[in-house]
Amino acid sequence: MTDMTDILSRPANTVEPPKRLPIGIYLFTVTKVITTDQNGQILKSQNGNQMINFECETSVPVEVDPSLLEGFTFPARLRLRFVITENSLYRFTAFLTEHLGLPSDLPVKDLIPMAAGRPFRGQVVHQPSNKPGDNNLYPNISETFPA
Repeated sequence: MTDMTDILSRPANTVEPPKRLPIGIYLFTVTKVITTDQNGQILKSQNGNQMINFECETSVPVEVDPSLLEGFTFPARLRLRFVITENSLYRFTAFLTEHLGLPSDLPVKDLIPMAAGRPFRGQVVHQPSNKPGDNNLYPNISETFPA
């Protein structure tokens, strides 16, 4: 375990941002499915639509420039978010059935909790923050594929 005294004793001007997961394709595993907030309420987007978050972990680059991985520490954790609307349901269902390999003859709501532990390949890109004043780029899973 890391000693917080050592971490917090470092001069502020020596602290560097953590390395971002390099762009490319990785093998991910869904580690957790989050459908409710800390108060037990259904997750909602800013527009009020239901949201489902998949916490995902990777330690296996599939198509990534090896020189970009130097000094990067695995495992890496990213969140894959789906906002559920009539227009997004097809993509969400394809992720569950085609990319995670879950049975397509069950209701979509029954497939959601079955996603934990399932592998898939994901395309990682860097996206700018949408928060005013935050000029950082953040890794994001932009596309998914079967493992």
